[in-house]
Amino acid sequence: NRELRKAYIETIRALAEAIDAKDAYTRGHSERVAVYSSRISHRLGLETTLTERIYFAGLLHDVGKIGIPDAIIAKPDRLDPQEMERLIARLLSAREPFACPHGRPILVKIPLTEFDRLFHRT
Repeated sequence: NRELRKAYIETIRALAEAIDAKDAYTRGHSERVAVYSSRISHRLGLETTLTERIYFAGLLHDVGKIGIPDAIIAKPDRLDPQEMERLIARLLSAREPFACPHGRPILVKIPLTEFDRLFHRT
């Protein structure tokens, strides 16, 4: 259904805008990540459906920011160990809604945070 698809895409875009609104410094960041990622996947010759899912994953890659206090996101100094642990825990827990409901992944399985690589947490 065309209208349902349009509503789905608009919902994902609205969520991405809410994510970016958390931090004025990164406004538009999620859209840029989505566009660059989908362009790369297209250049690699990936299927259109996979390229679209990569685009959506780019839009939502910072979804964990929604639950992080502004004081942590906007902190000008390094995070202390407790703040860092809180940040990591929140970012990793943000993956849960995008897991595989009914055996079908919503998004491509890609690392959602840089922290996965830095702290080897999955």
